[in-house]
This record gives sequence, C-alpha cells and structure tokens, in this order.
Amino acid sequence: MLKRILTVTIFLVAILAFGCPLFYPVNYANTVVRAESGPDLTVQMITSSPETPTFGDDVTFTATISNQGTAASGQCYVAYYIDDEYIDDEYVPPIDAGSSTEFTFIWAAEAGIHDITVVVDYKEQVNESDEGNNEKTYTLSTLGADLIIDSITWSPSDPNVGSTVIFNVTIRNRGAVVANSNRVDFYIDGISRGYKDVERIDPGGTLTKTFSWFAKAGEHDIKAIVDKNNSVPETDEDNNEMTVLFSALLPDLIIDDISWSPTEPSLSDNVSFTVTVTNQGSGVSGNSTINFYVDDTYLDTERTSKLEAGASENVTFSWIVVVGTHDIKATVTPHAVVTESDETNNEKIVTFSPSLADLIVQNITWSG
Repeated sequence: MLKRILTVTIFLVAILAFGCPLFYPVNYANTVVRAESGPDLTVQMITSSPETPTFGDDVTFTATISNQGTAASGQCYVAYYIDDEYIDDEYVPPIDAGSSTEFTFIWAAEAGIHDITVVVDYKEQVNESDEGNNEKTYTLSTLGADLIIDSITWSPSDPNVGSTVIFNVTIRNRGAVVANSNRVDFYIDGISRGYKDVERIDPGGTLTKTFSWFAKAGEHDIKAIVDKNNSVPETDEDNNEMTVLFSALLPDLIIDDISWSPTEPSLSDNVSFTVTVTNQGSGVSGNSTINFYVDDTYLDTERTSKLEAGASENVTFSWIVVVGTHDIKATVTPHAVVTESDETNNEKIVTFSPSLADLIVQNITWSG
C-alpha cells in the first residue's frame, strides 16, 4: 500500500514539474471529448413590443441571455444602453449550461432611429471561455411625423421693384403619423417677417401658407422654418427649413436721344429741345426725374411716368439761343429715385451751335 501511494505521488510531481496536462482529448469513433471549458454567456436575442412604436409609446424590450458554455455561470449583471447611453442594469442569477433566461426593460419611445444594446456580465464577474460575445445591438425605428418645407414660390413670378409679392410656403408631412399643429416662420435676408399657424397635417399631406412683401431691388434670401420651436416630435429634426434666392426685375433708364427744333436756329431763337427717355431694362420703372443743363448750368426739370420695359417717353425744354457752341446735357434719376440694373448710363451730352450770319463785302463800286 505504501508503495502504491509513493508511486502516485511521484507521478503527480512529474506532471507538475514538466507541465503535462492532466487530461488529453480522447477520440472515440471520431468524437473528441475534452475537459470542461466553463460558462459562456451571450445575448442571444433582443425583441421589442410594439415592433414599430410611435413617439411616446412605452416599448418593452426582451433580451434572451443564454449560457452556451459547458458549466453553469456564476451570478452577474446585465446592462441596457440606448444610443450608447447607459439606461439601467439588472441582476442575473446563475444560468445552467445550455439554458436561457429572459430579461425585460421598458423605454418611452423617442423620435428617430435608435440603437438598443444589451451587455451581459458587463462588470466581468464571470470567468468565461469567450469574453468577446457578451453584447448584442438591436436597431429600432420610431414612427413619427417629419415636417419639411416642400417649396417656396411667389406671384407674380417676375415681380418689379416696388410691386407686392405673394410668397407661397408649402409644408409637407412626410412622416408616418399625424403632425400636430405648430407654426411656420418667414424670413427675408435674415429678418423675421412674421409667422403663420399651421394646422394638423396627415401623413403625406401638405399645407400652404402665404406671406406678402413689397419687392426691393437686388437679390434676397427667402427662408421659411416649420416647427422652429420643436413642438412636434419628428423622426428628423434637422430638415425643417428651406432658403431660396429671390430677385425683382429692374428697369434701366437711359437718355436715348436729344433733338431740337428748329434744327438750325439763329441767335435769340427760342429753341425747343426734346429728350427721349427709354427703359431698356426688364422691369417697370417708377416715376423718374429729368434734369436739363446747358454748359453744366442747371436749366429745368421734368418728370416722366412709369415706363414698362422697352417703353420710351419724351419730355421737352426751351432755351433762348446765345452765341457760341454749347453742351446740352440731360440726366435721368440723378439722385437714384429709381433703382436700376445699371446706374452709370443715365445721362447724355450733345453739342449745339446756332446758325450765325456771315457778312462779307461782296462788291465795291464808285462813280465820278
């Protein structure tokens, strides 16, 4: 008996000294039998109820935790995350090898698409054969409204400076549920021009609100924002505005011609000058002012009526002819009373000379 004990002791010492394993795989009819590998906890499945919640619904998540190892697990904890934010954890009792246990938690649904992550043994209390398979992520889309500015149009489509423009702002709900009442804000060049209340809009429905403005010269940013204060829960809160570029048609007034009558006046004649003003722009001009000068000395002023694009109008001035060559100048809107597409072509100068007598000694005779 003593000899047997001594033999076993020497055998165990030899194993420990040379690092030999206690058990080897044994192949029985091509079946490999190994020593126990330990527990292996995994999150097998995550489900939600309801599967497609709407904003504000209480969603119940069920996580199935399995032990796919060969030994029972010890106690641990499971943690819940939504969009990588910790929500809660829960105690997990020991799970036998090959068994599963379900755990649930409840979340009030928020708008948008969310990642729900469950991590078992997140405190790493259980020594597992595989530590890299302890979590699972489930993607959930919450049904909700989705308000957008569908279009911004105006009437007339080619407005003139100073005309009243009606802007039509169309709002669309491209979400899956009704969008409750809210409002749409309207801006021109970053300055608020007021807002309009927006009634409920069904999924896929549209609603149009109007704003008016007196068109000004130049280019302008027209912007509309729906649900600016986020009173409506939406699946996408970043697509609520639109900006478009607006410009009014502008006139371009020129002095097209300066003529006079009589065409060959003499000294002291009262000459009538005709100034032709033409609008060569694309928009209607307002009333404009024509100033008349002789040798840069102001003489008189006349006014024209509104001119359509391409239209002309004549105004007249009178002047008593004096000796010499003179510069006759006419200017239109010298103080920018009318905003134009070109402000550098508003004057014209012509040279004027009266007809003068030319006395000569034609003949000399005598008698005697």
